Amino acid sequence: MFHQLKCLSESKEITMTVFVDDLTFSGNKVTRQFKQQVHKIINQNNQTMHPKKTVLYKVGATKIITGVAVNSTSILVSNRHHDSIRSDMVRWVAVKQDNSMPELKSAITNKLLGKLNSQAQVEPRFRDKARSVKTASNST
Repeated sequence: MFHQLKCLSESKEITMTVFVDDLTFSGNKVTRQFKQQVHKIINQNNQTMHPKKTVLYKVGATKIITGVAVNSTSILVSNRHHDSIRSDMVRWVAVKQDNSMPELKSAITNKLLGKLNSQAQVEPRFRDKARSVKTASNST
């Protein structure tokens, strides 16, 4: 299936990128017709395209690819991930001084650190935030 999709993409001068089970097709010639051809190949191989993740973006639009916001000049942490981190940060601030439930405090801290370190792969500034959280957690 991947070989078929690669051949189709190359024949249309479209870039195909694969990350685990996420496929991304980019280029000026990605059209609804191309999407239908991709859909047909995927179905012929007894696979399905996720309907909510199958999106055609307009030229110049910011695209969400594997949870990352991609525009013409950069890659960024998506708003969904920002919101999730912000929510966990509020929880962490609420429990960081509370020593009555160390397991809960540890779980919230670890979850927040995991998200911050993960997103640091996209935006390095999150690495500094993770260091700050870790330092503050160790000092209480």
